[in-house]
Amino acid sequence: MNLKDYLIFGFRFTYEWLKPSNFTKLNELCENLMQDFLANAKHTRRKNTKCINIYPRKSKAIIDEIDKVLGNHYGFSDDEIEYIINYDIKYRMMEDK
Repeated sequence: MNLKDYLIFGFRFTYEWLKPSNFTKLNELCENLMQDFLANAKHTRRKNTKCINIYPRKSKAIIDEIDKVLGNHYGFSDDEIEYIINYDIKYRMMEDK
């Protein structure tokens, strides 16, 4: 999937509604996720364009922790959080072709 800048900059989000402890944990997890994305990224070139391919499946453990923090914030039960974490795992974790 190609990520366009308008998809990032057009997404409105605020941390104000998070408890301070959730904010701190979410901030830490997001930093870890970005570092992990870069550590597992593949740098390629297409004609004159540099590309960075990331593989989120390699960062699943961090993404699962983010889901847990957000699930707890929204008051989801443990079963609901587990459902979110494992939803569509067959497709999300499939190898690249």
